[in-house]
Amino acid sequence: MDYTNYILSAYSYLGFSPRDNQVDIINQIISGFMDEGYKNIILCAGTGSGKSVMGMVVGRVMGNLTDNTNKENYIKNCTITMNTNVLVDQYKRSFERLSEKDFFFRKGAVNYPCAFMAARLPHTWSEQITAEYCETSMCDSKSRKECKFAQDKEKQLKTKCLVTNYSYFMMSNLHRNASKNSIVNIFDEAHTINEVFASHCSFQITNKMISGIIKRFEVLNETYTETSFNYYKHIVDELKSIEESLKYVKIEDEFDFTGLKTDEEKSAHVIELQKKNIQYFHSILGLITPILSDFKSYMKTIQDSKEFTELDPSIKEDMIKYQKLMRTVRRIDGIVEQINLIQNDDELLFEIMSDGDTYGLSASPVFIKNYWKKLNTADYNLFMSATITKDLVEKTITLDGETKFIYVPSTFPPENKIIVDYNSMPLNYTNMQKPETIKKILDSCEEIVTMNNDVNGIILTTTFNLASKIANHLRMKTDIKVFEHLQGEKVADVIEKFKNYNKPCVLISPSLWEGISLDDDLSRYQIVCKTPYGSLASKRNKYIQYKFPLIYQQQTLLTLIQGFGRSVRSKEDFCFTFCLDKTTFFELWKPYNIWKKDYVYK
Repeated sequence: MDYTNYILSAYSYLGFSPRDNQVDIINQIISGFMDEGYKNIILCAGTGSGKSVMGMVVGRVMGNLTDNTNKENYIKNCTITMNTNVLVDQYKRSFERLSEKDFFFRKGAVNYPCAFMAARLPHTWSEQITAEYCETSMCDSKSRKECKFAQDKEKQLKTKCLVTNYSYFMMSNLHRNASKNSIVNIFDEAHTINEVFASHCSFQITNKMISGIIKRFEVLNETYTETSFNYYKHIVDELKSIEESLKYVKIEDEFDFTGLKTDEEKSAHVIELQKKNIQYFHSILGLITPILSDFKSYMKTIQDSKEFTELDPSIKEDMIKYQKLMRTVRRIDGIVEQINLIQNDDELLFEIMSDGDTYGLSASPVFIKNYWKKLNTADYNLFMSATITKDLVEKTITLDGETKFIYVPSTFPPENKIIVDYNSMPLNYTNMQKPETIKKILDSCEEIVTMNNDVNGIILTTTFNLASKIANHLRMKTDIKVFEHLQGEKVADVIEKFKNYNKPCVLISPSLWEGISLDDDLSRYQIVCKTPYGSLASKRNKYIQYKFPLIYQQQTLLTLIQGFGRSVRSKEDFCFTFCLDKTTFFELWKPYNIWKKDYVYK
């Protein structure tokens, strides 16, 4: 079926006009969902193709084609999620003219101050008092009516398009039994979703976590005097025993290949130790979960007691007692939910934690894979990125239903995106330790900046250390204004200063590879100092490199392509990209690089 009229109507309503082949692309997506039976579509469309507008149009058309309003006037909406708040802000600016019924941005509870709770709790509490800690059941009607958090929850249920970031999306769906409450989930910058997920779902068992539970137990015992502390005293004793045992965590290094020669020996070594580590992790969970169950019984005893049920929220002391219990309930429930989420994963990575006074164990997933069952809250899913492949998605996420891949070649002239081999040499770990290698990088950056000193440019590094060396060298050897992104500083703040400077300048950072847009004269040249291989200091990257080498290589290529696209944002835009690492060209000519014809090479 041809959905052109629906598509054009959506464009008109959103206040945009279609360009290039956007209508055809959206037609392929809608037909894939509505006529061809696909539940998942992967859209690979280059920088400047208008993915954000196309995503909004897809969501609106799918909504118009679906009867999605229930008797409470709540709707199954279109949800658009993305990695960074920078991109969220871009969506907000693009569609700010729309009403909240058509487009609504949702933040996590921690972003909403709670005036009701703040007025009734001590200011000395360590946490900022936000809606994360509120208890709606304790609020009076006036407070509920004025509560921005409650208002936004209601608006979220009634908007046709909900926009948020990956973190909120994951938090709101992973730890509850979410029904399919969306017609279509649209994931922008979808090539980053696995990395965000792995970081988001890391579970840490530390002495501080255990001691925090003990402290909460003791506070509850002091607060609610009618409960039988002696009956539950074993909880504290067992927790203290676990806390002490965490000093002696036994995690094996799967990648210590000392004495092993063949690939078969190494492979068997990894499999054996991974299995051993998971068994050890489960033995710790086997100690903790019964105690948490007993603790929940203890809290239920308190909640059923007369001392708790007769609390008066208008009395400050009663409110504090109530909140102490409810905070503990949430904390224990949160730990139980994390354990339930991660305990059946047979591909976890473990790290021994030993940082100052903190010690214990960290367990992290590698990919989304089977967790997708918890995250899949829509009838249909659209994954969008300038750098994504069907192979990458299907190997890292266990999708439901059939998947269609749509590749949209770049419409930008290749001659506007020139990749220059600038005196490149192989830059591996060993070479990067040599002073002469660093000197050559610094000299090359100086030469490139000097011959482009009448325009703006950016320098993409892989570490803050290298960025600092280049920045200091340029300040000594050139007159160009240098904007350096320092570790711990928000990259968005530095970019804003760079954009507002009215003379030629250069921006240097290891955080420029994706998610930023430097149109036209904001940047006319780029220097890619080193191929952005995933750091093998990260156990996750090491695991992917060893067990999924093709995925590791693809991730490197995708980061490169993302970096190349920072300074060419339209058909008329142009930029030179100078590459100093010989391995960059080795990666660019891999057979799976479907973007190699998008550039001219010199």
